[in-house]
Amino acid sequence: MAVTFPDLSSAAGLKKLDDYLLSRSYITGYQASKDDLTVHAALSKAPSANYVNVSRWYNHIEALLRISGVSGEGSGVTVKGSAPAAEAVATPPAADSKASAADDDDDDDVDLFGEETEEEKKAAEARAAAVKASTKKKESGKSSVLLDVKPWDDETDMKKLEEAVRSVQQEGLLWGASKLVPVGYGIKKLQIMMTIVDDLVSVDNLIEDYLTAEPINEHVQSVDIVAFNKILTFYDLSSAAGLKKLDDYLLSRSYITGYQASKDDLTVHAALSKPPSSEYVNVSRWYNHIEALLRISGVSGEGSGVIVEGSAPVTEAIATPPAADSKASVAEDDDDDDVDLFGEETEEEKKAAEERAAAVKASAKKKESGKSSVLLDVKPWDDETDMKKLEEAVRSVQMEGLLWGASKLVPVGYGIKKLQIMITIVDDLVSVDNLIEDYLTAEPINEHVQSVDINLPGFLQWMAEESETYL
Repeated sequence: MAVTFPDLSSAAGLKKLDDYLLSRSYITGYQASKDDLTVHAALSKAPSANYVNVSRWYNHIEALLRISGVSGEGSGVTVKGSAPAAEAVATPPAADSKASAADDDDDDDVDLFGEETEEEKKAAEARAAAVKASTKKKESGKSSVLLDVKPWDDETDMKKLEEAVRSVQQEGLLWGASKLVPVGYGIKKLQIMMTIVDDLVSVDNLIEDYLTAEPINEHVQSVDIVAFNKILTFYDLSSAAGLKKLDDYLLSRSYITGYQASKDDLTVHAALSKPPSSEYVNVSRWYNHIEALLRISGVSGEGSGVIVEGSAPVTEAIATPPAADSKASVAEDDDDDDVDLFGEETEEEKKAAEERAAAVKASAKKKESGKSSVLLDVKPWDDETDMKKLEEAVRSVQMEGLLWGASKLVPVGYGIKKLQIMITIVDDLVSVDNLIEDYLTAEPINEHVQSVDINLPGFLQWMAEESETYL
């Protein structure tokens, strides 16, 4: 039976979800599943801390998605459960219908040799107005834009900078969420989202004439466009027409929006009730890639079905417990039926007890130590640091269970670059925290190195980019 939640943008909807999650870690079952993605996609923003259980669940799913590489917010995508207007049976506008009726009446009453009557003049004017209205330009589309707004230095008041940016108001411009992102060396930049009506707002003009002009340039050094995406709408993906439109759209794209997996991909993925037919080559390619990312995160269960009002359930399959658990359960049921509460243990019961004890003992044995891959961000002191010597100093650290891997230099900003380097470690032999504290940021290496961080999202994105070649 599919679980149904009302509108999650309302307090009542969030309250019901909060009550539901009081005794649950996931929407259905005992592992993250597509049901969790469906509900997660229905939440337009992180829930208030007032909803304790929803917040706990939301943060957990967010963490799993970051592990998978699905960390982008996306630029907005809508999947509607109805056919697109263009494919629906066209209904003529009321004005056209009336005009058509007027035409029929005119044909019956027309005087081919007489002068135009008042009624005919009015009908002609009505037809002209209808034609003019039908040729009016359709409403312009909208786009979602992410801007990087950079200050002059680390002494710039970022609160005043954001206030100055948001003070720019014009028709067709709506400012959205924002956050401060560390650039390095105490400097932060403002990342801010905006939604624009394409025909009313030019982003280039907005930047040149407002955001980098007086008086705002007192705070702002430069503004760059990080992402620029049309706000998309896909229609009923259970129909051939909807899948065909999505297939055409993905012909030249790896993701729904942008160049990394985002919540837009999850929204569309959740709207597909089953894997698409191989007939839709591009949708199948994209779907298999998102499935692979979700398996990395641990979101692999199909779920047992959930409905957030206004969307279709992901699936209504009944969750099947693991085979091992099922067998154990059957064995326990058999034992309960055959046990003699007042008699001595039979030979069969003794053997069963010994087998169970052996199984428990085997499961308690210490597992063989595993290995881990870790991506490190190694930051220099300034733009004058010799990055070649920095890398040589880092790789000079050698110990049992540590293997240095690929590396690259990544621009941070203001002419500064950081070293991203991969390591493989044997978990029981190497502690990454100790490696950083006792070696990489200690003498003599700290002559070149300012700080070292573990970059989990970067590692997953790196691996996703590598694996995409094979999907």
